[in-house]
Amino acid sequence: MIDVAEIPIRVCKSDKLDNKKLIAAFKEYIVGVPSGTGVLDLPHSEIIKLNQSYYKIISSMFPKNVVDKTQSWIVTETNSETGWHNNFQEKHKSKVQVSGICYLTETKRGIEFQNNFFKAETIPVLDHWYIWPSQLGHRSNEIKWAVATNTIFK
Repeated sequence: MIDVAEIPIRVCKSDKLDNKKLIAAFKEYIVGVPSGTGVLDLPHSEIIKLNQSYYKIISSMFPKNVVDKTQSWIVTETNSETGWHNNFQEKHKSKVQVSGICYLTETKRGIEFQNNFFKAETIPVLDHWYIWPSQLGHRSNEIKWAVATNTIFK
């Protein structure tokens, strides 16, 4: 028997967006966002483009799966440094769950990942979505502006 271990992180180029407009839109809406509302669902033209880009990528990665729900939030300098955690939701353990991040500003350090065999760090590149299984342990450092997601499939 062969044991296999991996850190399956995919990097997908998104549609080109105006990140300055995106950040301005998030700053405008973030104060008035009702609790539980995903930031990708905000009614602003640039945010809608980001939303469409994310779902286009997710659909191409998981063509036979249907999205049940996506949670999305802003990562800024004030909340970017997190301890090791994962986004896996035990109540949905029988479903495929993936997490993601899209950097909106230049960032020196990427997301760090680890499992029992590996520790790796992404190189943050603008206009790209980084997608990984939600159960994968990770932490973020020094991110100025990014959008993070957790998607659960039916």
